[in-house]
Amino acid sequence: MKNFHVQKFGKTAALLAGIALTHAVGTTQSLPIVVDGLFDEWQGAAALSDPSGDGSNLDFLSFEVSNDDEFLFIKFKLSQEIALTSGNAIALFLDTDMNALTGYSFNGLGAEAVIYIGQREASVFTGSFPVITSLNDLKWRHLPTVTGQEFEIAIGRNTKPGGTNMLFSGPAIRLAFQDGSAPDGDMMPDEGQVFTYDFDETPVAEPAPAGFEKNNSLDFRLMTYNTLQNGLDDFERVDNFQRVVHAALPDVVTFNECWDVTEGMAATFMNSAIPLPNFKNWNAVKVDYGNITVSRFPILQSWEVEPGVRLTASLIDLPAEYATDILVINGHLKCCDADNTRQKEVDALVRFLLDAKTPGGVIDLPENTPFVLSGDLNLVGEKQQLTTLLTGQIVNTMQYGAGGPPDWDDTPLEDVISPQSDLRMAYTWKDDWSSYPPSRIDYHIFS
Repeated sequence: MKNFHVQKFGKTAALLAGIALTHAVGTTQSLPIVVDGLFDEWQGAAALSDPSGDGSNLDFLSFEVSNDDEFLFIKFKLSQEIALTSGNAIALFLDTDMNALTGYSFNGLGAEAVIYIGQREASVFTGSFPVITSLNDLKWRHLPTVTGQEFEIAIGRNTKPGGTNMLFSGPAIRLAFQDGSAPDGDMMPDEGQVFTYDFDETPVAEPAPAGFEKNNSLDFRLMTYNTLQNGLDDFERVDNFQRVVHAALPDVVTFNECWDVTEGMAATFMNSAIPLPNFKNWNAVKVDYGNITVSRFPILQSWEVEPGVRLTASLIDLPAEYATDILVINGHLKCCDADNTRQKEVDALVRFLLDAKTPGGVIDLPENTPFVLSGDLNLVGEKQQLTTLLTGQIVNTMQYGAGGPPDWDDTPLEDVISPQSDLRMAYTWKDDWSSYPPSRIDYHIFS
């Protein structure tokens, strides 16, 4: 694959030797970008628009650039929906020393980093020899994790890919995108144009740490926690789980990956982590393979949403101070490349919710009973799965029915996208040793 990269972009770079370059300089502005896939904070960012229809495969439309003291932020848009970190040949070129004679030569840039986004790796040219490294080594973060036409990216400004030299060595950078899937793949900026961005060192206010105190004592707090291979039964990790759970003080927890953990073991864990008053015990239920729902309130009834699928719905008996009970659906969908399987799982869930709203069938809920889907949903592929969960648009209609709006008022459900308590990032999973960058795979979706 490395030979492909060199041949592909090397050919393009050679053709530019006799072409006069035009330069664009973005209006610099540091911004408090929140990497959450909502794109709400980009007003005033440096921007470049690319002509539409000028690529033989992917078609770049625009990008925007900003920074704070820790990250370079890039938002870019295409005309097609793609998975950002798989199945594409997009390369991002970063000339971080503003010297066209160093690094990898491309379209007037001497790139110190060529990031092959769809292959989740980068070639770095900051030392005597090129270094092949991972996105995580660049402190790369992006959202959304599902497919899309627009993405926001953060790259750490203080990283040393390969462990020796700083990637960003000066006050400005030049950057470019190319689709390497075809000889005439789109470029942004176009051939012969160079885009420069000057870092703005104006301080950006740190996010105010979010406290765990409830605003109202009657607020219902739901927590989801993937325990990673029976973590509640791992004596080397159980104290860490107890510390986190005790700090959050949830009313209900949806635990995932409790393969060999029983509901009794989970209840005992919660009794130790958060002892209830008057010698009461936590309630726990395990219906499907791997998920356990624990509640400080009684669990009236539970349903297996679909046989063989990790989806369990539990009706929680809330005290009289609450207007209704609540249905909590603990979910852990199929991971990784299993888009078709995940789609069937979310189709089945929508059918279950529509059944709950109408008399007869498997489940009948009193009208306007709130419900929430909580868990590690593994939404790392096609956006359609999330669309189905929110809108009720079933794909496999022959098997699961026509679908329909899932909420009681026939509107879409709400997706809770919440940044971390002390970081403007909304990813929920991170493994620095993985080839995959941090991802948002844990969800709360509610009526």
